[in-house]
Amino acid sequence: MVYFLKESPFGDDVYVVVMNDTKDINKKMSELYKKANGDIAVVVLTGEEYKSFETLLQEKGERLY
Repeated sequence: MVYFLKESPFGDDVYVVVMNDTKDINKKMSELYKKANGDIAVVVLTGEEYKSFETLLQEKGERLY
């Protein structure tokens, strides 16, 4: 899952990537940078960490995919 947050505890204009399986992280991050068209701020959360931020992401974030 990928969320975009205009304002968050992680900073402003941040992409939050939730990774349950990290084996393809390089490919997934490369795709995200290409879609964003430039330098971006990224926070990567594991599935376990996501549980702590799930409400914030669903309420304030825009789920991209």
